[in-house]
Amino acid sequence: MVRHRISFATTVVIASGPSLRQSDVDAVRGKAAVIAVNDNYRLAPWADVLYAADPDWWLKEPDFAGERWSTQPKSAGQDAWPEGDAKRLGVNLIDSIRAVGLSFEPGLIHQGGNSGYQAINLAVLMGARRVILLGFDLQISGGKIHHHADHAGKNPDSVALKEWAKAFETIECPPWLEIINCSRESALTCFPRMTIEECLLSVIAA
Repeated sequence: MVRHRISFATTVVIASGPSLRQSDVDAVRGKAAVIAVNDNYRLAPWADVLYAADPDWWLKEPDFAGERWSTQPKSAGQDAWPEGDAKRLGVNLIDSIRAVGLSFEPGLIHQGGNSGYQAINLAVLMGARRVILLGFDLQISGGKIHHHADHAGKNPDSVALKEWAKAFETIECPPWLEIINCSRESALTCFPRMTIEECLLSVIAA
């Protein structure tokens, strides 16, 4: 793993659920380490890490100054990053396998079916002891899958979102790890829920 300049002990992971608001993202700036997933770096260009699993997504060459991370899949039948592309784009690669639950093995994350899941596992391997979730809706709200425009390629449907939610339910936190879901709306019931305002006052500030 890369040696980091900041502490990831408390890390906010920002996903793309339709309930996410710019005010939620602004509220955590400077309060914790932040990992933005995919296009959410646009709401948090100051984030510490940008994570996106899809090599094709990185071809957009996002204007982002923080650490860039993606995954090199190791499960059979999965496409690997083209040789040299990650280095050219300044992207750090971490191995991953098609599995659920969290990996605590250095240099390896579990895929869980989606980038938000992988970003949580990455945060843990970076040293997170508390992970705060924003935009982890895992449901369609008002006909929308994301708070932003849909991706040009494949987008999840309601069936995929339900499968992803089931994968999150396999996460068992050891005593030293806490995951708090501060998404405004969420189909996830496996983590404690708080508003981001409550979390800032009672958890992050503690």
